[in-house]
Amino acid sequence: MLWTISQTGMAFTAGTSTATSSATTVTPGAVNVKGAWAELVASTSHDTHGITFGQRVAVSTNAMLFDIGVGGSGSERVIVPNLAAGRNDGTLEHWLPVFIPAGSRIAIRVQNSITSTSSSVELGLQYAPNLPTFARATDYGTVTGSSAGTGLYTGTLASNTKSVWTELVAATTHPIKFCELMMSFTSSGTLTQNLVDLGVGPAGSEVVVMPNALFRTASTSMYAPFMGMFLNLPAGVRLAARWQSSSANPGVGPAVSVMGLD
Repeated sequence: MLWTISQTGMAFTAGTSTATSSATTVTPGAVNVKGAWAELVASTSHDTHGITFGQRVAVSTNAMLFDIGVGGSGSERVIVPNLAAGRNDGTLEHWLPVFIPAGSRIAIRVQNSITSTSSSVELGLQYAPNLPTFARATDYGTVTGSSAGTGLYTGTLASNTKSVWTELVAATTHPIKFCELMMSFTSSGTLTQNLVDLGVGPAGSEVVVMPNALFRTASTSMYAPFMGMFLNLPAGVRLAARWQSSSANPGVGPAVSVMGLD
């Protein structure tokens, strides 16, 4: 039997240019203020059932929040709010099972803790009709005033020991069927190996639902295989996070937020 390409798993890109072998540049507004929309694709050729967000920035000490929108120029509707990034003078990726119909214009905008620091952005678009997809994305733990997530506990902390829990949100506004854990690290510290837990439940009774998400930092960069999972959480639950580090009393820690899809 010959192998053939099947339309149940086609991939496309938005925001790349074959003329320049590059991605789309997106520029923030004032400090911690969203900038103008930048078009990634004028009209998608197929339904999209999953997106891979890829971003690179040359300045490593900033924090960033990205909105993905659909719709005509000047009438963009945010479908994914406040995708977090930070301390990544390399690249960063998020994967989300979001549905976008064929014929859609897709654009992106960003806010940044350092004004005028542009990013290069592209989207991978996947046509996969058998993939579970979701239409609504809600972010929790975002701090728009710093373009980051919620800073986790950085008090007295022995090496390789879990911190106390830090609340991200007291009660989610919607169910969560898919959860993307987002981390940023914008200090000039030199932490190395670190793990983050996501928990649900009342203070003092948190249950871990996403354990030991790895991130690694150096003096100018962060490596984190960002962790997304299909979950089944009802609306109204409390979300919290904790972490551990290979360094004792690190003094600086990650900023964490969550993207919940339903």
